[in-house]
Amino acid sequence: MNDFLLLKNLDILSKNPILLSLVIDNFYKFSIRKEKNILLVYLIIPLVLSENTRLSLCNSKATSSLFTFCGNNNNISMLQNKILNQKNLSIKSLYVSLSSKRLKLNDDLSIDFIKENEQINNIYLEEKKAAKKLAFLLNSFDVNTIYRIFGVKFI
Repeated sequence: MNDFLLLKNLDILSKNPILLSLVIDNFYKFSIRKEKNILLVYLIIPLVLSENTRLSLCNSKATSSLFTFCGNNNNISMLQNKILNQKNLSIKSLYVSLSSKRLKLNDDLSIDFIKENEQINNIYLEEKKAAKKLAFLLNSFDVNTIYRIFGVKFI
């Protein structure tokens, strides 16, 4: 029973919106401002927390494209379900960043990066790197096209 509680507590800690807000911040730090890019928040956590996808993002080259990334079915398999399962976590993490004034929500539903959390910056290093690479992959596309490429029909 103790092992079960330990695993459950580790899962709760690893999916903490306060800590995951740092990953969201890092994505928007490297993301180009575009209309409705707030909707991209639903992709960040499901893609970055998945070990296979995170490794694929971290190992991607500067010349990699979104089409190359999506060509590997392991990267996008079950993405629709992951988005739905982690939707609340994504929203809570975004809320933490917005309320901490590290991100700013604009009238056109775009997000601007304001500042980093200086108190906590040495955790989730691999996840933050993956979020940065994900931002680079998505920068060339509008939000609707991104969701179409990923095959996500609703959020």
